Amino acid sequence: LQLVSGGNVNVYWIATYLWDSTVFLGLAVAIMLVFASYGRSAAAIFLTPFDAAIATFLLLVTFGASTIPYNYCATFFFFNHVTAQISILMINFTTGFVASMAYLIMSAIESTQDLAEDLRIVFLCFPPYNFGEGLLRLSSSFYSRVILGVSVEIFSWDIVGCSLTFMTAEALVYFLVTLCLETPAARHFAHWIDQQRVA
Repeated sequence: LQLVSGGNVNVYWIATYLWDSTVFLGLAVAIMLVFASYGRSAAAIFLTPFDAAIATFLLLVTFGASTIPYNYCATFFFFNHVTAQISILMINFTTGFVASMAYLIMSAIESTQDLAEDLRIVFLCFPPYNFGEGLLRLSSSFYSRVILGVSVEIFSWDIVGCSLTFMTAEALVYFLVTLCLETPAARHFAHWIDQQRVA
């Protein structure tokens, strides 16, 4: 509606992103309140020590900030809204849960460790993977501290630092890609591709 009535495309996407991010921030706060309401013992992985609570909240916030424009970009590849929603849901599930589990399993098997590291480079391009990896490594650090008595720096690169860094960068990159996909040249190219597909 805003675009049809002559609104600026960039202003539209900035306003949409700010609104969606604000809603997601509310969701992140609600999730942390649910963890807190269950108590420290039930949600100890995500709340203890206080650094873990901050890391969990930052993982949620950066995931929202990066996955929102990532999904904006994905919508440009669909013409039907229902198909887009179902497809993007499956893409997020695959790049999040499936990719995280695949890496976790493959990195534990000696014969597939090199392949796992190669695939991880690709997986890091997807916000759902970074979020899943961040939570898995945060959980691992909890058990290392509690069971093994190992001192772990939660914000180190090997725990949540990598995930936070990549998701922060992806928030900017995917949003810029979204703006680029709305340029007249990109829309003209998409129209040309459509004509070639029909012909």
